[in-house]
Amino acid sequence: MTPRSIRSGSPGARPIQAFAWLLILHSAHAWAQSSAAGPPDRSLRLWYDRPAAAWLEALPLGDGSLGAMVYGGVPSERIQLNDATLWSGGPKDCDNPEALKALPEIRQLIREGRFADAHQLGTKMMGPYTQTYLPMGDLTLDFAGQGDPRDYRRSLDLDTAVASTTYTANDVHFTREAFVSHVDRALVVRLAASRPGALTFAAKLGSRLRFHIRADDGALVLRGKAPAHVDPNYYDRPNPVVYADDEAGEGMNFEVRLKALSDGEVVVGDDGLKVIGATTATLILTAGTSYNGFDRSPGKAGVDPAPIAAGRLAKAAARPYDDLLRDHIQDHQSLFRRVAIDLGPAAPGPWRSRPTGGSSGSARRTPAWSPCTSSTAATS
Repeated sequence: MTPRSIRSGSPGARPIQAFAWLLILHSAHAWAQSSAAGPPDRSLRLWYDRPAAAWLEALPLGDGSLGAMVYGGVPSERIQLNDATLWSGGPKDCDNPEALKALPEIRQLIREGRFADAHQLGTKMMGPYTQTYLPMGDLTLDFAGQGDPRDYRRSLDLDTAVASTTYTANDVHFTREAFVSHVDRALVVRLAASRPGALTFAAKLGSRLRFHIRADDGALVLRGKAPAHVDPNYYDRPNPVVYADDEAGEGMNFEVRLKALSDGEVVVGDDGLKVIGATTATLILTAGTSYNGFDRSPGKAGVDPAPIAAGRLAKAAARPYDDLLRDHIQDHQSLFRRVAIDLGPAAPGPWRSRPTGGSSGSARRTPAWSPCTSSTAATS
């Protein structure tokens, strides 16, 4: 992949703004389905009769740090991953000591109505652009051989912050449930088949950033490196993405770990992870970055992300799925159920088929980390 293609896929200001509006839109239309005040009922669910065709159609999950966008694809699922701390570059002093000197002249130009001249002079006193918020990677699941799906449905339950995908293929009913637990700092995906032994799939990790894959202690591990510098995507420059020569150079390091727990056969290799002949399987994904504070280089003075991701994975993998789900829902609802808005009965049909002429209300908590990270209605 060329540096240009990496750059075009890296979220900048406009994609981040678009994602913020996506969260508001998701929340607003879901709240519009509420039929009673008090604890939200099952009508607080967005549902669709087809997989997401683009990033803005995917369903957002997150814990305020680890984010996921679930596409609900068949026969191939994609879950896009990000982390609140994963940016290009490192800290630097952007103060312009000459900026203050231009302020009196700018004020005078404004008084004279010469706004274009004031704007041009003001632009010169500004500091450089910030670095770029980056996508961490993708988890892909390949269900080749299941057959053509029917009775397809994907949904996001705002009351539980769980995204689900269900369909039937070859007379077998398949279900997937996904959530990002703030309690366990992990993405959890539960897969099940109605026929014993009918669940077989391959899982892979990838990234638009530089990375390598290896197997380690029954887990699939992606180790990645962020660029040392990325130009804004609206600048046309010959080398917009610059990487350090080695892992110890500037640029954040990160690690993603994936493990499968299943009643079927699990095979882990450098080319991916496979689950064969299962009835149920639970995927647990954790991540860590070398972020070590706003004033320290994440490449030259960063922490090692490996023990962070490995520790979170070991903790979550030691717990039964039902416990992971229960604690996640309780944690989410302790925030989400503080407020309820009654905007009338739910409309029939999938969300995409509904008219959008009316206005809707929304409720959310201010994120404790960054608004760039996926969150489902409330950020823990």
